[in-house]
Amino acid sequence: MIFAHIAKDKRGTSLIETVVSLALFSFLIAIVNVAFNNLLSSSLHLKQNLSIVSIANEQMEIARNLPYASIGTDTEEENPAAYGILNSSQVIIKDNVRYTVKIAVNAIDDPFDEKSLDEGGTDEIPFDYKQITLEVNCEGCQEKNKIVLSSVVSPKLQEQHGVTGTLKVSVISAAGTPVDGAGVELTNKNTNEVIIKQTSVNGTANFPGLTPGEPSENTYHIEVSKTDPTYTYTTEQTYDPDRAGSNDYGFGFNFVPSHPDITIVVDQVVSETFNIDKVSNLTIHTKAAPACTTAGSVTLNITTDDKIGTNPV
Repeated sequence: MIFAHIAKDKRGTSLIETVVSLALFSFLIAIVNVAFNNLLSSSLHLKQNLSIVSIANEQMEIARNLPYASIGTDTEEENPAAYGILNSSQVIIKDNVRYTVKIAVNAIDDPFDEKSLDEGGTDEIPFDYKQITLEVNCEGCQEKNKIVLSSVVSPKLQEQHGVTGTLKVSVISAAGTPVDGAGVELTNKNTNEVIIKQTSVNGTANFPGLTPGEPSENTYHIEVSKTDPTYTYTTEQTYDPDRAGSNDYGFGFNFVPSHPDITIVVDQVVSETFNIDKVSNLTIHTKAAPACTTAGSVTLNITTDDKIGTNPV
């Protein structure tokens, strides 16, 4: 009886038990392997998503920090408002993964700012701001991940397109009140192009989108006048400093003009103010003392405070 009891306690593991144990162990290993692969794939996916976001933010900051006139793509030559130095498409390799970056720039005309001249409005430059759309695609990812960013960029001052500036002309009377309806004639001396506008009720006329020209100094000549059926008005103009300094205006003297011809500055508003007013008639009667009889051949000198310039130093 003792030997039979010992034999029963020392029996071995059956084949079925071994197979079941191996099956359970294999199943657990498979679960762990799947979980590990999923974790690794999620980590890689997260890393690639972070890379896409990083590339998109980096490229957008590059675009936003460019000069306004340079914001545009190299494929928009026929659209000057959207033409610039940005590549419309480029490939970036990061961590041995291929990313494609596409950029589009559109010139936007805000309807709040009047309609364009082509649409019957008064907006001479229908480009209020630029909209940048940037798309980054991960070509080397198992899942074709992508991100799209959009941003709006406005000029520093008034609306413009290209490398240009703005001229603001104000016309006032001797009393300092605005003169509306005054004609402002602007001539580009480099191209002989002439633009004529009338001042608004507040006495101003704006000339946006002016190129600096080459040479850029004193490129634009201005003449201000007003036609009225009842009154005659004085006129005022700018002068070429070189001509004024060489007595080329025929005044018989050289002078430094108070209103030199205008120099346009890129991304800036250049302001100039002119004074014109109604012309009056002055009648002077001369009498000889003591009989107070009419006296002729009297020399009169009449001066005015209005000056076109000062004496050269």
